[in-house]
Amino acid sequence: MRCHRSCSKIAERGKMTGAHPFLGLVACFFYIGVSFAALSAWRLSERPDDRLRWGLVAAFFVMLAILRGSGLEAAATSAMRDAFMQDGLYEQRRDVQRPLAALAVVLISGALALFYFKRPRSQGKRGVGRREWPRFWAMVGVILMCGVVLMRLISFHELDRYLYGPVRANWILDVGSSAIVVLAAFRFRQASREPVSPPGRQKR
Repeated sequence: MRCHRSCSKIAERGKMTGAHPFLGLVACFFYIGVSFAALSAWRLSERPDDRLRWGLVAAFFVMLAILRGSGLEAAATSAMRDAFMQDGLYEQRRDVQRPLAALAVVLISGALALFYFKRPRSQGKRGVGRREWPRFWAMVGVILMCGVVLMRLISFHELDRYLYGPVRANWILDVGSSAIVVLAAFRFRQASREPVSPPGRQKR
């Protein structure tokens, strides 16, 4: 009877997530597009730290594309679920998932707070100063995406209802985080092509 209830809940979650191969393929190509946007910013980077950051952003979204395209993300979630069922702990899985979900929220919130306090203090009118904000927003987008992936992997029922409910917060957060990175890369490209005002030069 317990096994029947567990299988029913798994099937219910499968319907809730609305996983579809075509949508997974679309997400895979979308992540590749985001990585190309980051690479375009990487090619225009002059400072080593800029090249490092944009290179990491591009690699991160390539990794997401591989995870989604290969089904590794879904396989990891299924493996954890199967482990709970084999140990007869599926009904008690929330005792493990709840603190993990809370830890993920705390870590993501802490990272965002750190980036907020480390944000650029001024936007500068030309050149180097205007590149700081795009880099800042690109990293914010990456952190938000990390949070989305963690919430999907933890597969906590309350989070699943939020992610895969009628509002489809999963897609909103996924596409929104990616869009932040794309816009940041586009803005960085614009700033990189603008002339840099020499230090101490004043307009007349």
